[in-house]
Amino acid sequence: MLSCEVVKRVKGYVDNKVGVMIDKFGKLQVIDVVRKDNDSFSFESYDENMYKNNSLQIIIDDKLPNRLFLTKISTSNGQYHKGLGTNVNTFAEFFMKDMPYNFIYGIFSPGSYEVRRDSNINQKDYDLWARKFYAKNGYEIINEYDFLQHPEKYPNLRKEDFECRDLVLKIVAKEINKEKKEFGFKTINGVFVKDNVPEQIMEEIDSLQM
Repeated sequence: MLSCEVVKRVKGYVDNKVGVMIDKFGKLQVIDVVRKDNDSFSFESYDENMYKNNSLQIIIDDKLPNRLFLTKISTSNGQYHKGLGTNVNTFAEFFMKDMPYNFIYGIFSPGSYEVRRDSNINQKDYDLWARKFYAKNGYEIINEYDFLQHPEKYPNLRKEDFECRDLVLKIVAKEINKEKKEFGFKTINGVFVKDNVPEQIMEEIDSLQM
């Protein structure tokens, strides 16, 4: 059964957009979409105890109209290797698939991530996990040399995207697959529910008084 806290959240945010799915350990994950100032989206992930465990933020690029910029991916300390970020990324793509954007990119600068002082995870771990996350979710890591050698391969990138005074930047980018079939979400009572959610939870969402 859904906990009372999650029921309240699903009910309270149904006028926005909410996704419900199961992580790879069988735990409930609720993703709330917040749109700010009409030019940014924040996808906030919560567990069944209302603990925020992951977030992904995207802004609409004002330089090229078809691009989205991935500004932040964050997983709470101790919540790694649960597939939370991949779930949020999948839901974000599903949510944006009918919008007029076909390219998403972000900055990847190995060695520049902030490692919490109370964390037992070192910098190399963060960089490795970041690379694995991007690879798993279909992003290509592109350095400036590759771009300058073959700019025709990257029509949605510009030389200026690589410019930064202090850091050697790489770009992570991918085309948004508008025809992707494996999203696996359906709408139940105004909530986007992934097909890995147990039938019992689907029935409970369906029975909520919205």
